[in-house]
Amino acid sequence: MENLITPTKMMGQGTLTQQDEGKHKMACRRVCLEEWRVHGVNNEAAVLGFVGAPFTLASYCVEGGSSKNFSKIKKMAFSEPEVMQPADSPRLWIVSRETHPELPLILYASGSGGLLERLPLTGVDVVSLDWTVDMAEGRKRLGSNIAVQGNVDPGVLFGSKEFISKRIFDTVQKAGNSGHVLNLGHGIKVGTPEENVAHFFEVAKGIRY
Repeated sequence: MENLITPTKMMGQGTLTQQDEGKHKMACRRVCLEEWRVHGVNNEAAVLGFVGAPFTLASYCVEGGSSKNFSKIKKMAFSEPEVMQPADSPRLWIVSRETHPELPLILYASGSGGLLERLPLTGVDVVSLDWTVDMAEGRKRLGSNIAVQGNVDPGVLFGSKEFISKRIFDTVQKAGNSGHVLNLGHGIKVGTPEENVAHFFEVAKGIRY
């Protein structure tokens, strides 16, 4: 949550002290990322960034945190649509294209299985599937003109190494041999054995198409 709401503090959310903290954190993160990009991975690996889309940020501001039903933000969206218009996510893609035209954009929308066909219409380069969608079905519904990311169930990492390997290979096989970024279908759960996370990476790096 903290990573998501930091930008909102820069935009005036919270007290003046919190806004200053947000600006400081963003400045520090930029320096850290630049240093890490040059001296850490040294262009030997891809670096994926994560930011909350406008509607996500608006939800945290209005709801006061995470929510299961988003009743407050939905009430605002349906009763005052003109207020919610700036939170239209495609605007983020437009700005990103203008400022960083060569930067690939990945869209992850948790629980969006019923909207898969509409996600490519946002103009992103990669659609990240959550773990509730079968990779083969997701590929079929999205078509071959867009790359996919995902989507091993994070809960799998609580299983044996053999089971983890099996699920990784199953996901990769269903995704096909191009246009796929292997990843989990959601964030790592609290309590996940670190050795199983390491095994996930080892297996992933050993895959050859």
